[in-house]
Amino acid sequence: MTPPAPGCVDFRFRLIERKFDVSYDPSGVWHVMTRLNWSAQKPERQARERDAEAVQTWRKQDWARIKKRPA
Repeated sequence: MTPPAPGCVDFRFRLIERKFDVSYDPSGVWHVMTRLNWSAQKPERQARERDAEAVQTWRKQDWARIKKRPA
């Protein structure tokens, strides 16, 4: 059985079942996650076509210039 996409409640529920060999009601999964210091947050999305070099250049040049402007 393949798990659903990460971030889905069912995925977290199944992950806990597999990792700890216990069954929890999906409504109580957040209690377990809190105890384990796990977060329900999804990772930040990035484009597949992302050009790391262009992003780095933008951060160094353009963002530095924009950030220094007074509000």
